[in-house]
Amino acid sequence: MPAFGERIFWNKQIEEKWKETQESVRTRLISCYNCPMKCGRSSPSGISTYMMKCFSKLTYSMAAFVDDLGFGFRIAQRATEYGVDGFSTPQIMAFAFELKEAGILTDADFEGCPSDNEGKFYWLLDESSGEKE
Repeated sequence: MPAFGERIFWNKQIEEKWKETQESVRTRLISCYNCPMKCGRSSPSGISTYMMKCFSKLTYSMAAFVDDLGFGFRIAQRATEYGVDGFSTPQIMAFAFELKEAGILTDADFEGCPSDNEGKFYWLLDESSGEKE
């Protein structure tokens, strides 16, 4: 178990990768009405441009335990198209997988679900929206 305050996730390599990803998708510094943050309009490679809400790129990455910021941008864009909230949705999705791990939800409830963390979150988002890729 790591000592209190010991960094076990963030390091220089991840910092550089995330900075590169952030700068590669930001197409314009804009913000929500009356917000000083100017997060930016995002355009990850290969998907349509969308207005990224401040924290949503991180909420999906944190919920899925994924260290790829690009995943956060890609799934946030899909979630935006579905019209779901970028704050509560990833938490609810993570909770669903916790219920499965606890045996409250069963394998039958997750039939067809991939085993990798990114795939699981895309699958659940698509299943709950009624859309299939």
